[in-house]
Amino acid sequence: LWQTRKIRIDLYLRLKIFERDALEVSSQLEMWAEELQHIDATRSYQIAEQSLRLHNESVSQMQSTVYQILQQGQELSQIFENCGMIIMADASHTATTRVQYLLEFLHERELDLEDLAEAKRVKLEQTIQLCHFQNDANQVISWIRNGEAMLFANFAIPNTFQDAELFMKEHEQFQVAIERTHTAAVQVTYRADALTNANHLDPQAIADIADDVT
Repeated sequence: LWQTRKIRIDLYLRLKIFERDALEVSSQLEMWAEELQHIDATRSYQIAEQSLRLHNESVSQMQSTVYQILQQGQELSQIFENCGMIIMADASHTATTRVQYLLEFLHERELDLEDLAEAKRVKLEQTIQLCHFQNDANQVISWIRNGEAMLFANFAIPNTFQDAELFMKEHEQFQVAIERTHTAAVQVTYRADALTNANHLDPQAIADIADDVT
């Protein structure tokens, strides 16, 4: 009789420990949920990359935490089912019922957070795409301005044959540079369309950047 009572007390204590741990994890999941719904706007590629890395690390930690508590609950549930006695969690619920309820609750919250995590991951990756797009567009704008400067600098009539040959050579180089710049500008427009068609989170920013180039 004493041994049976000792087993009951031990199992009841294990139930209470699991309830405490499940409550702590539930609180952590709520904090993660708030974090997952917050994204700082940035046009810095380095900051965006760092945010994505930290996000992935946080998601891995979350998954590990949930896995451990679910594993703990499943093992405890097996113990209650195989112990040969009914352990009550309270006046109307068995320990097995309570553990199953907590497992289902935690699993549902995990699924909700995975959806939020995936949505944030997509937004962060799109932010990185926007940073790349902005940098590439800025490069094209720089080429255009350099080309305009070269055009005005070379706008002079040569006085000698040597000057004429040099002028022709510089003009050919300038023509190649203009063609490359034009090709790059067209590619910026194509990329803008592709990003917008892929349901980018900030189509207006993409349109503004493309307009600056064209």
